[in-house]
Amino acid sequence: MYVWKQATGATTGVEVTRYSKAGVLDATYKVTLADVGYSQLRGVGNDGSIYVSKGLTSTTGGQELLHYKADGTLDTALHLTLANAVQVMGAATTTGWLYVLESVSDTSTTSHLEVHRYSADATATGVSLGQL
Repeated sequence: MYVWKQATGATTGVEVTRYSKAGVLDATYKVTLADVGYSQLRGVGNDGSIYVSKGLTSTTGGQELLHYKADGTLDTALHLTLANAVQVMGAATTTGWLYVLESVSDTSTTSHLEVHRYSADATATGVSLGQL
């Protein structure tokens, strides 16, 4: 089980730790991300990698999905900028899928929300899981 909290002794940043099934702290795993806010962390993968989403500028909107390796370094191979994203929904699944809530404009002047699926390499799969 992974637990995250505000980094110890810091005004910003998040600290992620791991516990065994018996509830014992795993002293070999601790990741501190200084530039990540508590609410930006989306989840931790089975391998200890961390998924974070950050809002883009307030004028453009959207979300940026970042992937940190289990050692806390930024994985530059997985970096996804979603201009229409409203919310990145959790971490990647065990099969590597990412689910994102996006604002979609149709042919009229209105827009609606859709859930879209992305593959592990951050490419759109073309699958829309429905309009909300």
